[in-house]
Amino acid sequence: MSMPGGPGGFAPPPNTGGFAASTEQDAIIALATGIFGLLCCGPAGIAAIIYGNKVRNDPMNPKQNFGTIGFFLGIAALVLWAAALLYRAVG
Repeated sequence: MSMPGGPGGFAPPPNTGGFAASTEQDAIIALATGIFGLLCCGPAGIAAIIYGNKVRNDPMNPKQNFGTIGFFLGIAALVLWAAALLYRAVG
């Protein structure tokens, strides 16, 4: 006898369009890593971009502005870090 919901009796996970819903903590992480990346550690901008993009794509997140700011700070951190590496390599 077959169980409802799929193989093994487990229901499939809900379809979220490939993206998990973001939380308010994701927005804070995006902002914090964006600031950290801009001030001292450029590669932290990668985390800011990832978390910021996750928050920006979630219209239900109340702290969407923090995610957007973190996203752009992450981009700025990576650009400045790359420019510093290039300057150091050439100069």
